[in-house]
Amino acid sequence: MFQLDPVDRPGVLPMPRIDVDSIDWRAEHGVHSWSLDHVIRKGTPTVARMAADLINVRDRFRDLHPGLFDVCDVRVQRLMPGMFPSIPGWHCDDVPRNGYHSQPDLGAARNGVGHVVGTLSSSGEGVSRTEFVAEEMASFRPITDEPVWRQLHRHVEEGEPATWRAPDGWWVPITWRTPHRATPAVRRGFRIFFRMSMRPRPAHDEPQDRTVEQVYLLTEENGW
Repeated sequence: MFQLDPVDRPGVLPMPRIDVDSIDWRAEHGVHSWSLDHVIRKGTPTVARMAADLINVRDRFRDLHPGLFDVCDVRVQRLMPGMFPSIPGWHCDDVPRNGYHSQPDLGAARNGVGHVVGTLSSSGEGVSRTEFVAEEMASFRPITDEPVWRQLHRHVEEGEPATWRAPDGWWVPITWRTPHRATPAVRRGFRIFFRMSMRPRPAHDEPQDRTVEQVYLLTEENGW
């Protein structure tokens, strides 16, 4: 059985105040598997500023769980109403897989692994908010050969737990057992999604950044 963790709403932290109207959104780029320090040194201005705000959070993680490494993933996307910034459907982040095309291994141990996620967008009212399960619910166990997240999606939908859509400008702590999903954009605009993960393996700090990002229009998958 896979115990599901609700979002830690009491642990939510405000980001530094950033004037979104002053951001050159087209100049902002995402990153893949960079350390926090590397994002601060090499990231685009707003992404680097967001990263700098997480130094103390990273250090507390390290004190509680020695041996874990900070790994950052950032997406910068321009969305139109109805577009999803990631594949729709309830899922959890950073559950181990035996290979790129393998299904998540829910039985793998991930002691101490956690994430902090946050968004900024070009609209003060938000472009696309991330939705989190916000209350305890029954444990989950895959029972068919269907994709694991598709089964989790049905499990959450049938359980009808309370959920919470995080506003822009807040850091949200979650575990690798916290179900969440993207929601469709409600207005046209740019969106930065920033995730810092604490993992057993270090970041790659690859020299390239993300200049092209996918968006999604279809919802049939609901768990890939």
